[in-house]
Amino acid sequence: MNITPQTIRNLREFLDACGWKLIYGLNMGTGTAEAAADEAAYVMDTIGPKLIAFQLCNEPDLILPEHNP
Repeated sequence: MNITPQTIRNLREFLDACGWKLIYGLNMGTGTAEAAADEAAYVMDTIGPKLIAFQLCNEPDLILPEHNP
């Protein structure tokens, strides 16, 4: 899935509509650290106080690929 600025804006509208808060997962398994930082900054600016935290590095299969079945 390609996360675009419109995707994040749509997510904010959804959060507003249902009254939820967000823990946002950043994909650290692909792309660059700079791209992840840019995405995080945009999410922070767009989601605002609805953002609880960022979840990082949920790609254990990429950390130790020799242990994948």
